Amino acid sequence: MTVEKSSKLDLLHRDLERLKDLPSAPRVVLEIWSVLGDADASVRALSVVVERDPALSAKILKLANSAYFGLPRPVRDVRTACVVLGFSTIESLAVGVTALDALSRAVSADFDLDGFWVHSVATAIAAEHLARRLGLPEPGVAFCGGIVHDVGKLVLATLSPARYRRVLTEQLDTPLRERESSEFGADHTEVGAWLTSRWRFPPELVQIVRGHHEPDGEEGGGWAVLVAAADAIATNAGWPCPGVTHGRPISDFAGGPTLAIPAEVLEDVQRALPEETARIDSFLAAARAT
Repeated sequence: MTVEKSSKLDLLHRDLERLKDLPSAPRVVLEIWSVLGDADASVRALSVVVERDPALSAKILKLANSAYFGLPRPVRDVRTACVVLGFSTIESLAVGVTALDALSRAVSADFDLDGFWVHSVATAIAAEHLARRLGLPEPGVAFCGGIVHDVGKLVLATLSPARYRRVLTEQLDTPLRERESSEFGADHTEVGAWLTSRWRFPPELVQIVRGHHEPDGEEGGGWAVLVAAADAIATNAGWPCPGVTHGRPISDFAGGPTLAIPAEVLEDVQRALPEETARIDSFLAAARAT
């Protein structure tokens, strides 16, 4: 690390610690972690935590009854939603939506928040599809990881709206992470990992946030590879995150030391994702309702 970058990084850490607009971890998220840390955690215990937060309860019910899930009959209470949708799904919805919603409220009006949310949800859907196709036991981790993988961008946009606007709009032939590091001393993966660690997110979610651009590196792992592939699929399907012009070729993820995804699975999800537009719109309408 150069002296200049080290100095910028030190300044960034000081600025982040002083940032008044950056919210603390939503209480409901901390309570959910507490419930999930109990070996005897139940759907009832999770529903009780969600029900204590009226805004989150309303969002969960709107999501459960949205076209995204397409349930055959209306869900009228949180406990039923937990039973019908499952423990992992409710957990990932509650954590992912609450975290992004809390941070989105502090972002300036000139940040493309709509584009950010669409990319996050499209990535989450692609990640969940990949997890199910691979038979992974906790597809909710993939979905939640997809929702929060770019959370560091919201932090940088809150820290200095003008500086981050320049990063997103200038020197577009240079990779975004390089532009971020040049301006702030760290990129959105490092800043996102700082925030999710501070908010006591589980290690696998911190790993996704930190490692989704270098998933086979020391900060990566199986979940990071999965979300990195989903990120590329969402971007190539026409839902890029602000400041990004193109995604990695999905063939990059067909082999690797931590998680090799069969080429046919990647291609199937790549073909299927553009057909999810209505479900993405339905999810966003429910998740961002006030």
